[in-house]
Amino acid sequence: MPTQSARSRRAAAEALPLGSIATAPARTAPGTSSCGECASTALTYLEMTLTDGAPVVFVSCHECEHKGWFSLDGGGAALSLDSVLGSATKVR
Repeated sequence: MPTQSARSRRAAAEALPLGSIATAPARTAPGTSSCGECASTALTYLEMTLTDGAPVVFVSCHECEHKGWFSLDGGGAALSLDSVLGSATKVR
């Protein structure tokens, strides 16, 4: 019976936890602690920076599916879709 020679093994590196948009803490913009339509607090937040450098958060309600874009630096009023798309367009 062949014997196995002892092989040196590197210590296994501790696995880093995978990120998740469902569990990652997102900053909330003013006016986004509850849905503006149904007042639900079951919301999904997606924080991002538009191509013009504007920090925004997209908020979607789990209950009524109302959606909106909010400036992280703003006063709590939803941004218009035209302003978000204009800020997200790359200038060539």
